[in-house]
Amino acid sequence: MGVVAEKPIMVLRKSCLGGPIHIRVGANTGLAIRREEVKTIVVEPLIYPLDAPL
Repeated sequence: MGVVAEKPIMVLRKSCLGGPIHIRVGANTGLAIRREEVKTIVVEPLIYPLDAPL
């Protein structure tokens, strides 16, 4: 379980006051990770059409 190359990542929730960020990796894996760890993830934006299923 974790963030791996070539898997899509979606931010689900951000906590206030610098707390953890809840992300989804792939289709089913949910993680809450520290903001310091988020800074180490390199992403490439992926744009979905409005009518595409998520």
